[in-house]
Amino acid sequence: VAIIGNNGTGKTTLIKLMFGKEVPTKGVIALAKGIEIGYLSQEVISSINNTLYEEASLVFEDIIKLGEELTVLEEKIAKDPTNKELIDTYGKKQQYFSSHNGYDYRYLIEMMLSKFGFKKEDFSRPISSFSGGEKTKMSFVKLLLAKPELLILDEPTNHLDLSTIEWLET
Repeated sequence: VAIIGNNGTGKTTLIKLMFGKEVPTKGVIALAKGIEIGYLSQEVISSINNTLYEEASLVFEDIIKLGEELTVLEEKIAKDPTNKELIDTYGKKQQYFSSHNGYDYRYLIEMMLSKFGFKKEDFSRPISSFSGGEKTKMSFVKLLLAKPELLILDEPTNHLDLSTIEWLET
């Protein structure tokens, strides 16, 4: 869905109403309970001191921690291989890890960063060293990696080149 209109006609105000950043003078804004909404803004970036790769990795923070838990469980199982409770716990956590990109999140991060024009050597640069447009691209990468059910973009193509816009459209 696209909302198109002249400047000053209320497109951004409508978005702010959806997020509760503004209160409607009439009517009600109703969203499905528990819906995850992604909104493109500079606020998506957690810290300008993070490297590009660190910032993108924050999307998978819970999965990365779960991977560390699995490693600890593997060590415990190696010491006590007949402990059924440990094995069951490991199996459940491993299934969740696998179904939530635990084995391929690194690939997804690198693929998405490269689709938005970042080079491998950019991955270790701090966010503070990037231009405003590059920071917007980084925000876009994080939102797309998070896969929200609803993605709201206010003038999303302002800082994107034609090839990135075409990729995004597909």
